[in-house]
Parts: sequence; structure tokens; C-alpha cells
Amino acid sequence: MEVTLKLLKELILEERLEIKKNRKKYLLSASHNNDIVEEAALGTGEVMKSIIEKEKEEKEKEAQEEKKDKEQERKEAEEEIADPLSEVEAKGPPIFEFLAGVIVEREVNLDDVYGMIRAIEGVTIVSTEAESRPLTATLERVILKIKFIKGLTSLRSYKTELATAMLRVRGISSVDFIKVRKLPA
Repeated sequence: MEVTLKLLKELILEERLEIKKNRKKYLLSASHNNDIVEEAALGTGEVMKSIIEKEKEEKEKEAQEEKKDKEQERKEAEEEIADPLSEVEAKGPPIFEFLAGVIVEREVNLDDVYGMIRAIEGVTIVSTEAESRPLTATLERVILKIKFIKGLTSLRSYKTELATAMLRVRGISSVDFIKVRKLPA
């Protein structure tokens, strides 16, 4: 298309040069007609206007197409970003479960201890596996199921953090993790 426009422009330039030559001839000759000269000049101007208008239309179309392409690319990028998020939302983060033997003082309320363990970051559910067994006159052993979301840390690191946090709870004197498993989604 550019070749055609170039060719048309060259033809118009040639035509204009010829019109200028012809104008001089007409002006010099006694039998010139002003109407013919004006029509020739107007015709060349209209051709140029139509070429310019076509170029503007083509540029506008190209700009619109480019805008549509960018909009499409943006939508595709948003979809790519949204897809992984929807998968995470649909599946949810992986949930793990520790079976832990905890030695607590008999004088503390176990419900308070469970509530304090639930307050630890990542812990979702705390429940007892079996009834508590007395160890001494002041201590008893409780088997707990602790469900948790470990986050970005490794399982080993989270286990250490959880044990440290549980030992800070009033009434807990020892924590022993028996086993860990990943729960099905």
C-alpha cells in the first residue's frame, strides 16, 4: 500500500509541475481560460486531500488495532495472573497435622491450654486424641492432634517454631511430636 501511495504522490508532483508549466503557457497565450487552470489546480488539491485523508484513516485504523492488541494482551496477562490465584483459592494451602505428646500441669485448665495453642500462628485446629494420663501428682500427658498451615517455612522449621511457642504457654512443660502427615485437599 505504501508503494501505491508513493507512486500516487510522485504522479501528483509531476502533475503539479506540469500544471505550473501549463499555467505559464496559458497566462502567456492570449487564448487562456482561467476556469481550466482553476479546475486543474482544484483537481490536484482534491487528490492530495483524499490521499492525506486515506493516510489519516489508515493511521487511525492502525492506532485502533494497536489499542485493541494492547487491550487483548492486558486481558490475557490478567487471566494468566488470575488463573494461578484461582487454583490456590480453589485448592487452598496445604494443611498438615501433628500428633503431639504434651506434658501439662494438672492444675491448669486444658481448654485454656488448647485455646493458647490455637492462637499460635498457622495452627487451625487442636483436639485431643485420647484422655489424658497422669504421670505424677502434678503432671499429666495429653496426646493432641494439631492441624496447621505451615506457610513458606519448611516443615522442620515450623515444627521447631511450634514447639518453642507451645513451651511458652503457661502449664506446658514438654512437647514431643510423635508423627506428622499432610492432609488430603
